[in-house]
Amino acid sequence: MKVILGFIVITLGFAFSLDHLNQSVSQYWDAIAFFMVFFGTLSVAVITSPSLKVGNIFKFLMRSLFAGKSLREDTVKNSLNVLKGRIPTGEPSRIDQRILLDGFELLRLGYSADKIREILSNRIYYYIQDASSVAQWIRGLSKYPPAFGLAGTVLGLIHLMKGLSEGADPKETGVRMAVALVATFYGIIVANVVTNPIGDKLLNNAKEDQNLAEISLATIVMIAEKTDYLTAIEQLNNYMPNKFKQLDFNQVMMDAS
Repeated sequence: MKVILGFIVITLGFAFSLDHLNQSVSQYWDAIAFFMVFFGTLSVAVITSPSLKVGNIFKFLMRSLFAGKSLREDTVKNSLNVLKGRIPTGEPSRIDQRILLDGFELLRLGYSADKIREILSNRIYYYIQDASSVAQWIRGLSKYPPAFGLAGTVLGLIHLMKGLSEGADPKETGVRMAVALVATFYGIIVANVVTNPIGDKLLNNAKEDQNLAEISLATIVMIAEKTDYLTAIEQLNNYMPNKFKQLDFNQVMMDAS
């Protein structure tokens, strides 16, 4: 959701700029420039895409667009429910939920705390590796749109020079120069408004997913080690942001009871 909000803000900024310059959006549209930047970047995206299922890549990308709120309190609440012996139900949609569900199954099978920690830590590690690879892939794409934009500009300049050799008037020359520069503009926008921000967002999501998964892992290990409930509560309290450690965390415990 934050990514969508960011797109709305930059669109408003661009609209206000055009209004101040008394220009229209149509003056910044050029099909050749668009095709060069869009399809050029798309080709590189296909070539450099990570070795993951398309569905998994799509899932990570969708989360970058629509995940906005902090899930820390929700994860702690789920952990409290597990401490109370409430078995997670349903298909888990997040890694922290999956760790709780898998951990509960490992507990039921009688695995030791050390073995559970080893198994679940490996699952977290490979999940974060996949999420990070998608993030790095998107971030890596950011260096290509300006290059393809420059290529579009070169094509436009070639067209301009041919026009000059054929005796184009100054007005037409100015128009052709403006069209040539639009390709570079497209490349800068795609790199700094789309690929770089989304890549950074994906990387931040991966780090937060790791934090949430470690909360779930700690919960399962505490159950395996038969940690008393009060100590487990205090351990979970350590994962809460400072501003939530008192009132909000107590409210979470009341909701879980």
